[in-house]
Amino acid sequence: MKLFEKWAWGCLSAFLFFSCGGKQEVEHTGAAEQKIVVDLSKAGKSYDLKNELDPSGVVIVPLETHRECLIGRIERIFVRQDRIFIYDSQSKSVYFFDMEGRCTGKLHAYGVGPEEYASMTDAFVDEENIYVADSYRKQVQVYDLSGEYVKTIKTPDWSFYGIFTTESRIYYVNMGATHPVAGNYLLFSTDKDGGNFQKYLPFDPSIQSSLLFHLPYAYVSDGRTGFLNDNVKDVLYTVDDSGISPRYQLDFCGKKLPAEYFDQPASYILKNGLKNKYILFPEYISHAEDYLFFCVQLGVKSYTVIYDVREQTTVAAEKISAFPFENISLKFSQGDRIVHVRDAYSLLASRSFLLEQFSKYPEVLEASVVQRYEEVLSTVKEEDNPVLFLFRLKGKE
Repeated sequence: MKLFEKWAWGCLSAFLFFSCGGKQEVEHTGAAEQKIVVDLSKAGKSYDLKNELDPSGVVIVPLETHRECLIGRIERIFVRQDRIFIYDSQSKSVYFFDMEGRCTGKLHAYGVGPEEYASMTDAFVDEENIYVADSYRKQVQVYDLSGEYVKTIKTPDWSFYGIFTTESRIYYVNMGATHPVAGNYLLFSTDKDGGNFQKYLPFDPSIQSSLLFHLPYAYVSDGRTGFLNDNVKDVLYTVDDSGISPRYQLDFCGKKLPAEYFDQPASYILKNGLKNKYILFPEYISHAEDYLFFCVQLGVKSYTVIYDVREQTTVAAEKISAFPFENISLKFSQGDRIVHVRDAYSLLASRSFLLEQFSKYPEVLEASVVQRYEEVLSTVKEEDNPVLFLFRLKGKE
């Protein structure tokens, strides 16, 4: 229910924005290049990533905790230039850490001043700047990687709740909101100065369920490409400087919510138990190395799907394990790394079990990794910020 409330808030608090300059609808016709088949009847209970991970590339990062660095709810993690940036929606901040976990600063410019943001619907960090979606004031605030104000990009005439960048463009992800100027579109973009406005993916305003406008998106850490899921058409698009193109058709083997329910409000779908029978949407999409990861929920069970881009094969399981953990999330994966977050309390509670698990990999894990983990356990406290575990993917030759 918390997830639904979040999206409902995104829809209600969203906004009427748009740009100056010429408005252009970008064509994106054509079929998806490949199909990703997700057959949950063949999903396993667990899938071990041991064959995909480089055991010498495990990095453990306990995030420093002090009065000015208290993380509430992690929405996004960005690893940039050997630094870690964490977008915390609870404190409306972006925290900066080095690879040892030391907090080197933060962006917290919450307010109504010209260099501040009055809301923080989303945040994105690329190689040069931090972008904050200030939906309340219909604008994007841009800061450098030290948190210094750079500029404001006004977005008065279109609606968006998510934001990401490619090499030279900013993409704004909508959530079913309409506007007489921008029209009914799910995605907009401008150049990085707010000009050259373009719009993509028109949607049918007769669709009533806000659940269908949940549009998870992912970025590729090379800073040039992103992915966006159209939940109505089950198409995964690639996004770059030239625009968008349909890349993958998602086939859920009859388990996706049928189109006959698209004109029903979210309350009908939830009240009639359709959430227990069908997949409503992917909960997240992430990309790392040669893999796409996404998570879907069917009833009370969540499934993680791993798609091998090169081999064009799919694996689905209820749990994903990676030494020494039996159940990890792939939500924050990026570049050549899987980034796993564990809160300090649960880490300490499972101390004995995890040390036992570590001992099962003496021929695999370097002694320094085990030693580092023991050091973290001896210093971290229950109330501390989370600990990050960065696993390196092997990649393919």
